[in-house]
Amino acid sequence: MHRPMEGPETPDMRFLQEAAAAQGIDASGLVIDRIETTTAAGRISALRYGTSPPRLVALHGGRQNAHTWDLVMASLGIPSLALDLPGHGSSYRPRDYSPRDLAPSIAEAISELAPEARTLVGMSFGGMIALAAAGSLPAIRHVVLVDVSPGSAVPAASKLPEIRSLGPATLDDLVAAVAALSPGRALAPLRHSVFHATRPWPDTSSDLRTWRADPAMRIGSFTDFWKEMREQASRLHLIIAGRGSFVPDADRPPLRSLLEPDRLHEVPGSGHSIQSTRPRELAHLLKAAHDA
Repeated sequence: MHRPMEGPETPDMRFLQEAAAAQGIDASGLVIDRIETTTAAGRISALRYGTSPPRLVALHGGRQNAHTWDLVMASLGIPSLALDLPGHGSSYRPRDYSPRDLAPSIAEAISELAPEARTLVGMSFGGMIALAAAGSLPAIRHVVLVDVSPGSAVPAASKLPEIRSLGPATLDDLVAAVAALSPGRALAPLRHSVFHATRPWPDTSSDLRTWRADPAMRIGSFTDFWKEMREQASRLHLIIAGRGSFVPDADRPPLRSLLEPDRLHEVPGSGHSIQSTRPRELAHLLKAAHDA
């Protein structure tokens, strides 16, 4: 795939243009390539943004995919790479979803596809994988975690379990159902997210879609990741959601003592997926971290 954002030739391009317009983002010059590499564990698929060697790499959260970064990359203006994590998008399906088990294949893919990258960004589940992979990526200068910490857990009030349990439906019905469970989210960006998070139902005579991520995925606790947090503290940044954050109150005092004050930020009004709800603000913070 090599497509500058010039017009609504396909649904994914049209949905991205509509999502960008709704967020006040100019995506007209965005160039996206689908690339991949084969690691020792299996194939890793990725999106490359821009035509120069990637300087920033982004890892999405659980049950998301590389396209979750589209709006951020359109705002960021830095040659970047977003990976489909194992079990997500077009990458291989692993048996074990622990971040430490997945980290070697992610580090291998980054070394192959983005050897000049200096910033590694990981959102939620992807943040813990970034933390686990960083030790074997000495060229990375900055590791940015987005709304995740060792004590992270789905808040009791979160609607994510209900969203994940939605059965096959048309794209319009899925968008409507997710919107009803996510008050305040703009429909155009939500449509872009749901389109890429789903795939056509196997019955080709139907227009139903179903979730793309591995339904057998089980992601355990991150509570033993304080060791990596301490080891990577000198290059660590943390960006926290303003509402519904997955970073619990109990983690915040040790995080403040661990991180430099200018490396801990909160994005007011954002939900857990800051890249979807406040992409321009997140892009601004990522650029600042990358340039530090």
